[in-house]
Amino acid sequence: TMHLSIRAIQAINMFISSWALVFLAVGILVNDWVRINIETRATIKSHSPWIHSTIWPKGEMEVIRVMLIIVLSLSYFYNFFLGLEFTYMIPQTACVIFMAVFLTCFTGVLLLTTLLLYHIKLRQGKSVYYSNYHLTWNISTAYISIFFHFASGLFSLLEYQRVMKNSASESTMENFGRDSDMRRQSGSSIQVISLPERSPILPSIVQVPSDPSKEDRLPKASQMQKRRVTWAM
Repeated sequence: TMHLSIRAIQAINMFISSWALVFLAVGILVNDWVRINIETRATIKSHSPWIHSTIWPKGEMEVIRVMLIIVLSLSYFYNFFLGLEFTYMIPQTACVIFMAVFLTCFTGVLLLTTLLLYHIKLRQGKSVYYSNYHLTWNISTAYISIFFHFASGLFSLLEYQRVMKNSASESTMENFGRDSDMRRQSGSSIQVISLPERSPILPSIVQVPSDPSKEDRLPKASQMQKRRVTWAM
């Protein structure tokens, strides 16, 4: 059951991370983040960090463009990393799970920093290049991607907690088995064998026959008497 719960968490994490990549790709690759009202030409232009606009000088949006490329690459690599973990191509250790948490949280923080920097650039250019601007729905998908990245990091932490509980339970079961084996071995080695009580020695009823050779050697009583009478006479 513990193994199934870990697999379920991994499946949900992969689902969330894949949607984070989809929303990020939609939000970044569409060239219609902002509608800008230009007073001098009385026109409305679309703008995003990906297109080279004549509104900002060359190189103003280069930093934001590079940061978005890094974010998109990290998000793709994170999904690939989760796929390797789900298919057991890489071991599910604490170091691997913490690497996944760091990767998705760093991607979310970097994307949030990029979007805030873009908003700062828009406010700075409002008093210089155009009169007003308003955001479109495409940039909101990038914020949804940030939410999914942090949610994926939360599920990775939950996976780490379940893996640690699983390893702790396995270690306790192994220690319990070792202790029981040691007790059995110690009990069998110190087993006391009781000896039967000694019965009192009874006097033997059977008489041991004497050696006939000794009896033949000793003279009988009648012969001794006859010799004494003969000697007396």
